[in-house]
Amino acid sequence: MSKQKNNTQKQQTAKEKEDCLCQKLTETQEKLANALSLAREYKADMERMKQRAKEVEMQKTIEVATKAVLEILPVIDNFELALQKITDEQTAKGLKLIHAQLAKVVEDMGAKQIENGTEFNPELHEAIATIPASNEEQNGKIAHIAKTGYTMFGKVVRPTQVIIYQ
Repeated sequence: MSKQKNNTQKQQTAKEKEDCLCQKLTETQEKLANALSLAREYKADMERMKQRAKEVEMQKTIEVATKAVLEILPVIDNFELALQKITDEQTAKGLKLIHAQLAKVVEDMGAKQIENGTEFNPELHEAIATIPASNEEQNGKIAHIAKTGYTMFGKVVRPTQVIIYQ
């Protein structure tokens, strides 16, 4: 009987060890699952941080380019005014070349001239004056463009200054 008791005790001890090992295995698997979940979260956080850093860098680049273009546009405007007044062909030719170079610089920086139709659009145009309309059909339409407007990256950086019929 003591041999049987001893075997029973050994079986219970083995069963307890097996149960203990199973419990430890389950706990370890849970810890591993938690660690993997945290690793995935950290990886996703890192990807979001990288994306945000790229967006911030792009926004800064856009701001710097916009500021530079806004500094150059008055120079282009002055060249356009000078070209209207100059009668000497050689001087006009030289000014046109410089004007074209400056226009290319702002274009390369992302600036685009606003395409102007005949209709006044307050999102694209700034009315600086009005002139009387000769008929009802002209009312609210653009009579003259005083200063070219520009967009950059889908936003108006300088509206086109226009004179409209009223």
